[in-house]
Amino acid sequence: MLLLLAAYTGRSQDLSGTWHGFQVSRENGQYKEYRITIEIKMSDGNGFTGTMQLKSPAKGVITSTFTGKIDKAENAIYLREDKIVTEGLTTKDASLCNYVLKFRGNMLKGKGRSMRKGYDHLTLHLERNERY
Repeated sequence: MLLLLAAYTGRSQDLSGTWHGFQVSRENGQYKEYRITIEIKMSDGNGFTGTMQLKSPAKGVITSTFTGKIDKAENAIYLREDKIVTEGLTTKDASLCNYVLKFRGNMLKGKGRSMRKGYDHLTLHLERNERY
């Protein structure tokens, strides 16, 4: 569950707020889909922080914190999950991940990678619409 990178429009787009969507994990030919909600708070300059909640059927809601940076020259956003904050869970129970996401209107879409072996092929799709 670690966010690493998301493409970003050259305009001064504010990513602050709540994004809803899903993450698809693929390992050994098997796919799993998880509902995700992230909350982004812009900080000084091109940086931001936030929290991600992933709904796992086996473990319940897994909450992690992340940091990120907008790279306007590369038209990208870099997000990195830093820590699992759900009581009773550690990185032995869930993976922190890095993602590459493209900003398209009201959507963030892209791919990610677990920081440990396992679900190395991740896709993430988020929208500001909570019905998504």
